Amino acid sequence: MKKLTYPIILLLLASFVIAEGLEIKLIQYDSQTDYARIQIVNRDKNSLHDIKLTIDNQKPTDIVQLLGPGNAVVKSFNIPTGSHKMVVSSKEGITLTKDIQFSKSSDEVKQDAEKRKLEQQKSLETQDTASHPSEQQVTDTDAKPENKENNNRLIIIIAGGGLIILLGAGFIFWYFKLRKSNNKIPKDSVPIQPVKVNPSEFRTRTPEQMRQIYSQKQKQRSQMLNQMMKK
Repeated sequence: MKKLTYPIILLLLASFVIAEGLEIKLIQYDSQTDYARIQIVNRDKNSLHDIKLTIDNQKPTDIVQLLGPGNAVVKSFNIPTGSHKMVVSSKEGITLTKDIQFSKSSDEVKQDAEKRKLEQQKSLETQDTASHPSEQQVTDTDAKPENKENNNRLIIIIAGGGLIILLGAGFIFWYFKLRKSNNKIPKDSVPIQPVKVNPSEFRTRTPEQMRQIYSQKQKQRSQMLNQMMKK
C-alpha cells in the first residue's frame, strides 16, 4: 500500500509544479474572422527558454526565446470555432496541455439570439398579413368596382362630346358648301334681260293692248327663269 502511495503523491506534486510553471489562456476571439489572441504566462520562479505552442496536431510554433518569471507574451492566430488542444512547452522540459473552447462571446451570443428573435417576429408578421389583409387593402378592393364604373362614365361622356362636336362641324361644313353652290352662277346660264318697253307703243296702242303686251313679256321672262332653274 505504501509503495502505491508514494508514486501517486509524486505525480500530484509534479502536476502542481507544471501547472505553476506555465499558464495559457484565450484573451480575445472573433468567431466571424477566426481571429484569436492567446496569452502565455511564466508562473515559475525561474526564466524559461525556447517557448513553443502546438495546436492540435500541427507543427509547434515558436513563441519566444526567453520568458522571464512572472512575464507574459501574447500571440495572434487564426483558429476555427470549436475545442482545440493547446500544448505549451519550454526547453527546461516544462509542459502544459489544455483544451480551450473557441466560441462566440456572450455579446455575440446575445446578438445572434436577438437577431433570430427579430427574424421570427418578421416571419410571424408576414404570415399574419398574408392570412388577414389590412383594412386599407380591404377598402381599396371594395373601392375598385366604383372607380371602374366612374371611369366608364367618364369615357362615355368624352366619347359623346366628341361625337357631338364632329356632327356639328360636319353640319356647318355642309351648310356653307350648300350656300356657296347656290350663289354660284353656271357658266352656260343666260343672264336675265330686263323687260324692254318701247314708249312709243304706249302712244299708239290702247290700254287693253298694252296689258296684253306686258303679259306676254312676263310670260317670256317666267319661261327663261324656269329654263335656268332646270339647268
